[in-house]
Amino acid sequence: MGTLIGAKYRIEAVLGQGGFGITYLAFHQALGERVAIKELFPEGSTRRGRHVVPPAELDFLEMKTKFLEEAITMQRFEHPNIVRIYNTFQVNSTAYIVMEALKGKTLGPAVAADGAQPVGGPHAGLT
Repeated sequence: MGTLIGAKYRIEAVLGQGGFGITYLAFHQALGERVAIKELFPEGSTRRGRHVVPPAELDFLEMKTKFLEEAITMQRFEHPNIVRIYNTFQVNSTAYIVMEALKGKTLGPAVAADGAQPVGGPHAGLT
């Protein structure tokens, strides 16, 4: 790995990949801390050098706009169950969301190991 993106984030590892993107563990060079970075990389996309080339049938401009709008919306929330968003940026013909790097397990393995969990938390069922 070791690729530098956004001029200050060094990619350390791929954390996961889904239908809309790839999530990386990265190191913020100036602040000296680890972050998670989600790259908009829709299924069927390829790379031409560092540039993301989405499938021709996608409205990629609209997809990038919605991706970044979602990050801005998430940035407004402060809750222990919602990841903190630090930054967004666009390079390599795509968009990125920089967020706190959290340790834990993903939902799939957690459900497989522990079974389905009740919805909610301390305020579940309150109206």
